[in-house]
Amino acid sequence: MPWRDLNKGSFNCAPLTEEARDMLINEAKIACKYLIVNATTATDTTPVDKVAVNEKTGRHATFRKIKDTVDPKLEGVHAYTRVRATIEDVADFFHLNTPIKLENYDRVMRDWVVKLTTLYTLIERSDRGSTTKPLYSCGVIWKVTKVTGTQPRDLCLLDYHDEFTYVDQNTGEARRGWARCIHSIKLSCCPDLNPRYGLLRTTVVRSGHVFIESSEPGELDYYKVHITVPPRGSVNQFTQLIYRTMLKFYSSTVLHFEEHFIRERIKPMLDLPVSRFQHKLKTDYCAQCFTRFTWMTTCRQCRGCGDAVCQKCSSKWSILLDTHKHAIKVDMCRQCVTGETKRRRPAQPKSGAASIIMGTTPRSAYMHVDFYAQSEGSARSSSAPVEPTTDTIYESNSEKGERNTSPQDKSESRPQCGKAPVAGLEKFDLVVPWLEPTISPSDILQERLTFDSSAPVQAS
Repeated sequence: MPWRDLNKGSFNCAPLTEEARDMLINEAKIACKYLIVNATTATDTTPVDKVAVNEKTGRHATFRKIKDTVDPKLEGVHAYTRVRATIEDVADFFHLNTPIKLENYDRVMRDWVVKLTTLYTLIERSDRGSTTKPLYSCGVIWKVTKVTGTQPRDLCLLDYHDEFTYVDQNTGEARRGWARCIHSIKLSCCPDLNPRYGLLRTTVVRSGHVFIESSEPGELDYYKVHITVPPRGSVNQFTQLIYRTMLKFYSSTVLHFEEHFIRERIKPMLDLPVSRFQHKLKTDYCAQCFTRFTWMTTCRQCRGCGDAVCQKCSSKWSILLDTHKHAIKVDMCRQCVTGETKRRRPAQPKSGAASIIMGTTPRSAYMHVDFYAQSEGSARSSSAPVEPTTDTIYESNSEKGERNTSPQDKSESRPQCGKAPVAGLEKFDLVVPWLEPTISPSDILQERLTFDSSAPVQAS
């Protein structure tokens, strides 16, 4: 029988005694404890060997060659970066209870898992609504990995998931954390299958993934540790070639981990029809870096918010939907990808220049054209002045002939001033005409005074 046909029934897994079960759980807890120690202490004691950057997300990751805390003779790879996700999101990602999750895990982590079987379930993971710890589980798994052109390898592992509280030694702040630890064990029911099936038994210790809440809300510190025990008869220490190969592999998997959660956030944005967005050709400036669009500049429209952005402030994403057979490609702006809030350029007051103050709309509101019609009606009926804010001021410089606009400028209501307390005048209206593309630079700022001729004018 080939190794691809192996399953749980192929292993003679006898029921565990209570003592044997407790011993395996205790071994998994100790391995997870030292995994967290290896992950959190390496950043302070080990120099950085490599820094990689993800061009789509802008994230960078640092990589180090570390020594195991328990057995300093063992060396491994340590990676650190940040991801925008929650503890529940990452814990659910590693809960491989469906074929779809296993496929996503293999695609993101690139473990090349071709076979995965649970031999023992030591602690069943409970639902989130239960009173017990919902992110806590433990089991014994057997998996086979195979890279194209290489011999398949198998592992018999303790798979331990648990929450913990991390206390920062510098600040004393307690932070919530979660870890997924894998640790090789020897079981009589899962012997070395190399003589019979040609599977190379691989041993990893105190390895896995550690997530800790960071000082930035909504972001997690992500650590990945991989420590391999070399086979008998081989060199105990890493050769430079093997180490560089592992660095290249982990640099891609660690930085691509956040892309999975970004794609999940993008999918609901695609429900909004593109007819709600303003056409990108009607926009003169990039909504993020305020670069003026010219015939040499590529203008792209974000599928999430509808902003017109330049090529530097956007990225293309492949999204696999249930309604499509193949993945679709969409353009996304940087702030929709990172989840940051919409920012506006503050005004720079200058002498001889007038400032136009106008209210802006929230990011979720200006995606709908119906919002502009409502805001226009409310602006005309209200006599209360608009409160100026530093992030809603746009400047018009008539001396230099410059015109600053944004994608939502051309659809908002015309700003109006209230009545001015001028003696002898019953009506005093100051109207600043809207900056349309047809207005010349010399006519950018005009003033029109309307007087009531029937009102008496007092002599000064």
